[in-house]
Amino acid sequence: MTKIDRFGVLEVTKAIREEMPHLTVAVWDLEPFMGGFHNWRKNIVFVECEGLVTDELAQKLSQRFTFAAFYTGTKKIQPREFNLGPTKASVVILSRKDFNNLMEDKEISVLTPTLEEQAIDILAYSLREAIPIPVSEAANVISYVISTRAASITKMHRYATRKYVDWLFKIILYQLAKRGEIIGLEPRFAKAGEQYLRATKGVENRE
Repeated sequence: MTKIDRFGVLEVTKAIREEMPHLTVAVWDLEPFMGGFHNWRKNIVFVECEGLVTDELAQKLSQRFTFAAFYTGTKKIQPREFNLGPTKASVVILSRKDFNNLMEDKEISVLTPTLEEQAIDILAYSLREAIPIPVSEAANVISYVISTRAASITKMHRYATRKYVDWLFKIILYQLAKRGEIIGLEPRFAKAGEQYLRATKGVENRE
């Protein structure tokens, strides 16, 4: 395999340890969700670290991974002025304040969020335009992890509430249930999702 083919959490984590060995980070990527995307093929590695060093870390990593696009920011995509040619993958470096309650990937000894948190973060980041993935593809991720029973709906909802995207998560659940892709969805989720969907369509119609 080529260097690009192998590009993911392991390679980025190794580079961070060499460049900034004392930096606390959480690192994860799209690998667990690739089966759920319809029109997205490039891997994205997410690096969450102290906000003050996001730009410095992006600079250092961009010099090592010249085939990758780099983004920083939490509300809108802020592409860095690095590697402006064709890219094979992306690295998104975001600010994180709390590193408690994260899991440890023991194979490479790096902190990582739970699968439920990762799926919801993809949804939240895409909605806020912090990553180059459209919301429709982020919704496909939610559908995928639920259909494969890889994640808990209850845990996802709890985290979606913390990330202020519970309304969108409930809409996705409602649509999945309506298509028969979820059996036995709790009525509270279905009812709330239908109400939120009607509300968003009402706003779109007024605009």
